[in-house]
Amino acid sequence: MDRSSFEDIVKTENSARRFFIRLCWKNYRRYCIRCHSYDIYRLSGGRLRCHRCGYTFHEFSGRWLKELNISAIEWCHIIKYFAEDLTAREITEHLNLSYPTILKAVTVIRKAILAHLPFQFTNENAHYAHIQEHLTDEKIWKASQMASMSGYAFAVHEEQGHVVIEILPGFIVDESSSSDSEFFRRKKNTCAENYEDYDMIIICNRVTRRRGLLSHATLVKGNQTGFWKFAKEKLMKFRGTCEEKFPLYLKEMEFRYNNRDKDIFELIAGYLCDFAPSIK
Repeated sequence: MDRSSFEDIVKTENSARRFFIRLCWKNYRRYCIRCHSYDIYRLSGGRLRCHRCGYTFHEFSGRWLKELNISAIEWCHIIKYFAEDLTAREITEHLNLSYPTILKAVTVIRKAILAHLPFQFTNENAHYAHIQEHLTDEKIWKASQMASMSGYAFAVHEEQGHVVIEILPGFIVDESSSSDSEFFRRKKNTCAENYEDYDMIIICNRVTRRRGLLSHATLVKGNQTGFWKFAKEKLMKFRGTCEEKFPLYLKEMEFRYNNRDKDIFELIAGYLCDFAPSIK
């Protein structure tokens, strides 16, 4: 999005709200988010009420935007800086918001991205049911409840400059493996699918630091070019992440790589204006 268009959006809080409302409601037609009836009426304070079921809601109720109580203008600026590939700490330097607030906002963006991208599992994979449970839970991917992703392998399919990342089915990385060849022998004996079918395999390695246990991406199979070169340069900026959020970062890299020649500002804004899975 060019600078003049962005400045028009953030001119006032109302103009920023109108931008999000346009993305939330097709042709500005509001409907009840519970029973989907179009028979609604307005109440004071910007609330809406369904005439059929009596449900009361706001313009952004149930949307990813409502995961955080900040203004529409602040959301616009965070999306803009996120699209420009700034880290949460770098965004904090530009906005009058605390670092924890910015960090929560970019985590919400990553969750919204993940909700719109394919993330494939097999039924045998224990994490499938667990992540699906949190995908539909009101407090999505709550760190204290989500199982550790450390030691799990992620397979990357790349074709014609487009990638899809999935959890490698039926296999847990043995972190005691002393070499790549031992890693692959272990995997080939325990996994139903052949590792040679994948273009790249990435694992989540745990590293102990003074601030606690962090996770780093490690390429154990594949080329150092293409997606991995793109993702590695960006992941290095974070200097590690907590293991519960590791899949969010990987899927963010997939999203950025597949849209690397596009302006992703409005695409991200559209994701945030969609309903969070707990509402669907």
